[in-house]
Amino acid sequence: MTRLALLVALGVVPAGAGALEDARALVELGPRTAATPGGDQAQAWVAERLLETGLAPQRLRGAGGAGAVLGCTGPSDGAGWLLAHTDVVHPACPGAVDNAAAVGVALAVAARLVADPPAEPVCVVFPDGEELGLRGARTLARRSEPAWVLALELLGQGELTAMGLGPDWGTPGLRWASDAGLAIPWAYRVYARLFPGQERSDHGPFASRGVPGLLVLGRSDAGIYWPYHTPQDGLHQLEPARLDQAVDTAEGLLRQGPPPRVPGPAVQVPGTGWVLPGWAVLGLCLLGIGSGAAVGWRGLGAALRGLGWSTLAAAVGGACWMAGVHGRVADAALATPGLLAWAAGAAAALGWAAHRPTAGRGGALLAAGLAAAALSVDAVLALPLGIAAGALALSTRWPPAALLALPLPLYLTSPATWRELVFHGVVPGSPLPWLPVLALVWAPVICAWQALGRRPPRGLAVGLALALTGWAALAPAHTDLWPVREALWPR
Repeated sequence: MTRLALLVALGVVPAGAGALEDARALVELGPRTAATPGGDQAQAWVAERLLETGLAPQRLRGAGGAGAVLGCTGPSDGAGWLLAHTDVVHPACPGAVDNAAAVGVALAVAARLVADPPAEPVCVVFPDGEELGLRGARTLARRSEPAWVLALELLGQGELTAMGLGPDWGTPGLRWASDAGLAIPWAYRVYARLFPGQERSDHGPFASRGVPGLLVLGRSDAGIYWPYHTPQDGLHQLEPARLDQAVDTAEGLLRQGPPPRVPGPAVQVPGTGWVLPGWAVLGLCLLGIGSGAAVGWRGLGAALRGLGWSTLAAAVGGACWMAGVHGRVADAALATPGLLAWAAGAAAALGWAAHRPTAGRGGALLAAGLAAAALSVDAVLALPLGIAAGALALSTRWPPAALLALPLPLYLTSPATWRELVFHGVVPGSPLPWLPVLALVWAPVICAWQALGRRPPRGLAVGLALALTGWAALAPAHTDLWPVREALWPR
C-alpha cells in the first residue's frame, strides 16, 4: 500500500484528497478510449493501483473494450460490487468527472476496505468500454453473479443522486438509499419505473439479469453535468469536498449490504430525506381523483374552456419557438427559448382569461382525469396530478390550496428540467411535440387562476408575454445563461 493510500485508509488524509490525486493521475495518462492502447494503459494502471492498496487484482481481457479489472476481499460471486469505468468517450475528452473521479473514489474505498475489512465480501470493479455500449459490464454480467452492484459516474460535483431505482425498489429500498444521503428525484424515479431496461451505465446489464443495482451520480442545481462528453470535462471541475462525500457514501452502502427488494411505488419527498410509503402514494392518488371528480362533475364546461386557453398558450409557445430557434444548429438540451416561449404564451392566456368563480371545479375535474390516466400507467407518475386534483377540489372552499397544483407544471416548464429530460431521452430535443403535454398539465392551473379574482392583472401578464416572446424570437440557440458545449459525442 502506498503512503498516501495508507494515510487515507487511516483517516489521516481526507479520502477526497486521495481520490483527487488518483483522478489526476488517470487523466494525465492521456486519451483512454476503450479498445485503444490508451484504454489498455488505463486498465493496467488501475490494476497496479489496486495492488498498491492491498487487493490482488484480477484482469479480464476482452476484445473491443470488453475488459475489466477486479479487486475483491473474498469470492466475487455473491459479493457486493462497486463499479467505475476507466474509459472516455473520445480522445479529446479529459474525462475528469466522467469518469476519472469515480475511479479515484473507488480506489479510496478499496483502501478503506483493506484497512477495515467488511463483514461480507465486496469487489471494487473497473470495467472498460462503458462508452462503447457497456461492453465490459456486459461481459462481466454474463460471467459473474454478484449479490448487488453500485455504479459510480459524474462524481466530484453536484449532489449525490440515485438512478436506476425501478419497480423492485419499494419503501424499504428507497429508505436504504435515502438514509445514505442520496437524493432520489421524482423524474428519475418515474424514468426508472417506466423504462427499467433503458439504464445507460454499468449497472444496467446486471439489473437486466435480475441483480439489484443502482447508479450514484453527481447532479448539480442545473440538472445534468453540462460538460459531459466534452473537452471541458477537466480536473478544474472537481471539488474535493464532493469527492470526500462520495467516498463516505459508497463505503457506507457497501458495508450496509444489498438493498431490500420489496416492490412498491414509494417516493422521496423533494428537498428532504423522507420517504413517502407506497400505500400513501396510492392513497393520495385515489383521494385526489375521488375528490376532484366529486367536486368537478358540474364543471365540465369550465374544464373545456381552461383546456382551450392552455392549448392557445401552447400554440403561442410553439410559434415563438419556430420563430426563435428553428433551423439553427444547437444542442437542444441546453436551449431555453422554446420553454420561455411557452411561458410567454401561458402568461398571455392567463392575462386574457375571463373571471369565472366556478372555474376551480373545472380545474379539479381536469386534474382528476389526468391523474386517473396517469395512475393506469404508474402511481408515482400520477402522484403530483393526484395532489393537484385534491388541492383544486379543496380550493373551492379554501383558495390558497390551489397553490399545490403548481409544482408539476412549473417543474416541467423549467429549462433545467427540460435540459435533463432531453439528455435522458425522455422528451425530444424540439419542444414542439412536448407542448401538448404542457398544455394538459397547465390547464387545471389556468382554471384555478380564473376562479381566484375578478380578472388577472392583464397589463402585467401581457407585458411579460411580449417581453418573453421577443426574447425567444431574438435569442441565439445558446444564451449566456448556459455555457456553450464545444462538442457532443453520443454514448
